[in-house]
Amino acid sequence: MSKIKETIKTTGIRVQRAYTEVLDSEAKTGKKYEARSKIENEIFDFRDSIADNSKFISLIFAMGAEIYDVLTDSQKNNIPEATRDVIEFAIKEYRATETWGDLQLKSEGTEAIKKLLGRQTKIANVIKDIYKI
Repeated sequence: MSKIKETIKTTGIRVQRAYTEVLDSEAKTGKKYEARSKIENEIFDFRDSIADNSKFISLIFAMGAEIYDVLTDSQKNNIPEATRDVIEFAIKEYRATETWGDLQLKSEGTEAIKKLLGRQTKIANVIKDIYKI
């Protein structure tokens, strides 16, 4: 089990807050800690994970937009209007925004997807090994 620790730094009228995850001693000897440590030491650190998650979100969003585009008007009309408006707004805004995932896909093509999924496979193998799945 972990806890969130808040640190507050005050400089004049400016207040800065920082939040860090604090693992308790039990977690440091548990499988979860072992898995996290192995993943961070052998595959990638949390910053890389955040970047990969950002790219996955872009990829999933792009695929969802493409799927929505092939729906017929009749199928789209089966979606409640308020929901359809949100979907169409989100797709429009997404397409007007160049994301990190977009840039990587343009420069690396499907190799970018293979790289993301390759790291996920390595993580799964660590989990399988430690948890004996």
